Amino acid sequence: MSRQSFGYLFAVLNMLTYGFLPVFAHYFVTTLDPLLFGGATAIIGSIPFLLFSRHEKRSNLKIYLKPLLIIGIIELLATIAFFVGTKFTSGINTGLLLQLEPFYGIILAVFFLGEIVGLSHILATVLMVFGAFIVVYKGIDQFNVGDLLVFVTPALYQISNTLAKSFINKLGNIFVVPAAKMFISGIGVLCIAVIFTKPSIQQIL
Repeated sequence: MSRQSFGYLFAVLNMLTYGFLPVFAHYFVTTLDPLLFGGATAIIGSIPFLLFSRHEKRSNLKIYLKPLLIIGIIELLATIAFFVGTKFTSGINTGLLLQLEPFYGIILAVFFLGEIVGLSHILATVLMVFGAFIVVYKGIDQFNVGDLLVFVTPALYQISNTLAKSFINKLGNIFVVPAAKMFISGIGVLCIAVIFTKPSIQQIL
């Protein structure tokens, strides 16, 4: 399998995963502490990448420890916004508001990565975003705290992805970035949960 085909395969799997994520996340956080659940899922998700990273070279890793930490902190904020936000809105609203991610992605790709975006990309993204808002809202007054938190979530994800893309090929190990993003955010969110919400670990056992 070529590198490009491998990338497409992971892109499709990523779309499927994030397609189901809003529904399952909303279902679980209605009964579980959202920070505890979000932190636990991030740490569990980081395990395969941590294992893969052990068998890959780690050239230049020390040079990029600071940006990796920054990416992890941004991912931490995104995890909090997503899991707390979906607790206070519907699963449908969560899924539709996450469709704003391509919009944020285009803006960041153009202004920070210098990529060229065609008119078809812009029109498709605007149509997608416009459709999501029409389905979800009958007026701006219907926004609530949960909606606003989910609204900023894809922006945080895209900022994290844009920073990662700027140096991921220089690391010599493509698994380090997702491992760092998930593990740092997971540990951070769990610490925040323990300090501020004091949930019972039995909730996720």
